[in-house]
Amino acid sequence: MIHYYAIRPLDVLSIRANRSFGASGEHGESLMPPWPSLFAGAFRAAMLGRDAAVLAEFRPGSAKPKGLLGDVLGTPEVPGSFRLAWASLGLEHDGVYSVAIPLPSDVTAVTHKQNQQVELHIIRPSTPPRGVCASLALPMFPVLRTAEPGKPVSGYWLTNQTLCQYLAGDSPEAPVSTAELYKREIRVGIGLNRGSGTVEEGQIYSTDAIVFGGNTRFLVGVSGLGSHSDDLLADHGFLRLGGDGKGAEYRRIPGFQLPCVPLDVISRDKQFRLVMATPGIFSQGWPPERVVDGTLMGEGFSARLVAASIARYEIISGWDIARWSPKSALRVVPTGSVYWFDQLDGDIGKLAEWVSGGIWSDTSDSQRRAEGFNQAMLAAWPRRN
Repeated sequence: MIHYYAIRPLDVLSIRANRSFGASGEHGESLMPPWPSLFAGAFRAAMLGRDAAVLAEFRPGSAKPKGLLGDVLGTPEVPGSFRLAWASLGLEHDGVYSVAIPLPSDVTAVTHKQNQQVELHIIRPSTPPRGVCASLALPMFPVLRTAEPGKPVSGYWLTNQTLCQYLAGDSPEAPVSTAELYKREIRVGIGLNRGSGTVEEGQIYSTDAIVFGGNTRFLVGVSGLGSHSDDLLADHGFLRLGGDGKGAEYRRIPGFQLPCVPLDVISRDKQFRLVMATPGIFSQGWPPERVVDGTLMGEGFSARLVAASIARYEIISGWDIARWSPKSALRVVPTGSVYWFDQLDGDIGKLAEWVSGGIWSDTSDSQRRAEGFNQAMLAAWPRRN
């Protein structure tokens, strides 16, 4: 069972990635949307922090906490049942919540000279003409076709209605702009001498501050809390988020569900897209786990990988509080990357179950799995206009 929570920052946020800064005149850029590990760490710390003695004992080499907390959190070496199952931005209007995700890589926003309106176009896979080489050795490659030329624009997001259109294989309409969700402000700081607490001469730097709009939230799904989740995590509480431990309020959303996946359409057409909702850590580089020689082989299903749309690799890392040391840097496939599959064979329910649990192999990193990486969405093959 997945419990969904809305998180509202109580202050501006500084969400640091893995780019260090500190020299005079440098700028620290905030990462949006954040890695899912930000929320996994915040919720686990909130559960541990209810008992100071348990929090102090949660360190490498120690036994897992007693009772339900130990079953859920495990140890720093071996995680328990806790897993971050969803992480995105969202909007709240009169108690109704909607997810907000950046445009996937197979959706392009363009404007035309005639009306300057933003239109979204789905990129479709196509067989390459003879003599044309694609960057990936796959049977097809993504092609954007429009009736008239347009200028690509960025900074748009899909929310519930447009995400449903996209998952069904249609071109979404009326996307939300970044300006409607949040804005960036530059904050100036000064370096301090840790010994004396005085200002370091010439050490002036700047950072990004993320300022949410009045209706903007983070939406986070957590699984593995068990049937007595209230004993571990209250329905309403507070978290520490991002750089400087800024405060945030979380609130459980009873009955919340993500936009539905068109399993009936996928089962009928024997084709689907796999859309990365969080960064992907794959042992083979860019191909998803369980893809061997171009074929996705799962327990009870199989499909042929025919095309992919992937932006350049990103690097994730992080800070391990239990060990008080940096986490290993890993190369990941970015959020929004898309894979097209056809020749689906087997049980569509088994495929959906594997995707909902994170597209991992049996030998994948249990820590990164608990942190919410490799989350994906199933989508129907794009329809022809």
